[in-house]
Amino acid sequence: MIKFILNSLLLLFFFGIVTASKDFDVIMGNKNFKTTNLLSAVYSQQVSDPSEGYHKAEFNLKTNLPSFNPDQSGVESVICKTEANGKRKIAFSLKDKKAVEDVKKWPERIMLLISHKWKCFGKRSTQFFTATDRVIDESKLVATFVMRCDFPHNSEDYDINFNWVEGKQTKNNTHRSLEERFGISFPTINISNKISLNILFDSKSDKSSKPDISLINNNDIKLLCANCFTNGEATLALRIRGKIFPPKLKEASITLSGNFLMNLDFALEASKEISPERRKKASENSPIVNFKTGDFKIPGLLELGPEIDLVAAADALADAKATLGFGGNFSLPNFSAKASFKGLPNFEQSRFKPIVNAHIPSASAKAFAIITATLKSQLGFGVKILKGRILNKKIGFELAGTLEDSFRLGSCKRKAHPHVKSSLGGR
Repeated sequence: MIKFILNSLLLLFFFGIVTASKDFDVIMGNKNFKTTNLLSAVYSQQVSDPSEGYHKAEFNLKTNLPSFNPDQSGVESVICKTEANGKRKIAFSLKDKKAVEDVKKWPERIMLLISHKWKCFGKRSTQFFTATDRVIDESKLVATFVMRCDFPHNSEDYDINFNWVEGKQTKNNTHRSLEERFGISFPTINISNKISLNILFDSKSDKSSKPDISLINNNDIKLLCANCFTNGEATLALRIRGKIFPPKLKEASITLSGNFLMNLDFALEASKEISPERRKKASENSPIVNFKTGDFKIPGLLELGPEIDLVAAADALADAKATLGFGGNFSLPNFSAKASFKGLPNFEQSRFKPIVNAHIPSASAKAFAIITATLKSQLGFGVKILKGRILNKKIGFELAGTLEDSFRLGSCKRKAHPHVKSSLGGR
């Protein structure tokens, strides 16, 4: 299994805020009632409001058998039934007499794609059939076929394109408040069907909805994530090309694009002075949660199943009884990251120019501390095509926020501000 990583996007799924996923609806076409060796299907998240953007998917399949998708040709109904003798039959309601004449010219054997729009043989799922023994009732405008195999063995290359279609833009009040507070200019974005990257974010206060998350807690040192949250949104693009039979992957990539801000404010509490001889390094590097959210799903054809692991890593060493506060934020306006998962892992990023800002640390007494604190959000996608029979891979991204430095506070020596680092990469 190939796994790429995207660090700070994680917290959003941690608290179940991401709800962009849902089954895609079928987009009906109006093509002629003619068979072709390029079987096509189109799916969409689109809703009635034209201002809302949406993800759209297109599926194309080259076949060595004449093929037909009733959704793309204006079939009014699809009725599937199993007769007493065990024969399975599918009946199409045709549009008009011209459609009847077209169907009469079809070859004896054809390949059919029946989408999840129709309940067929007890399933609402993408199904493929080889149809034979055609019977046409011209008076009722109905064509009935006997079904054979239910897997596209008569297929060659397939191509899946999954992209975002932008809606009419509207001003985002959350972005406006962040611009005022942090001085960060975000592009205006509608997030109706996007993946929300808001994690632990309270829009009323512009602060964390769950403060003081414990990262380190032992007898000498306590480190809390006092005000940690993320804000943003993202869209997905997926391109997969390959061969169905025998299975062969020719091109495969996934792109995550959007806007992102992470705020990290930490609090260190040293319970007593620690001499240099007794000074110890407190360390914690453990997963906080594993969370699976709803799929982007075209039943029976494509599943993109997000799975998130939230990991906190922190090292803290102090030699004074004191309370220390430190932090920072970084943002990624208009970022894009692309991961290829054909052959060797490959990771590309564009427009990745993080804006970083360290917050001024504070202390209740003289303090010296060496601290590194990192939150890692690992967003992975399980990709299945045709229920995993021709492709079943796992890929992902990681976006990281790290603060590290030594602190000398409340003394005449130079005060050190923390370095804020961010990273986006893959392996």
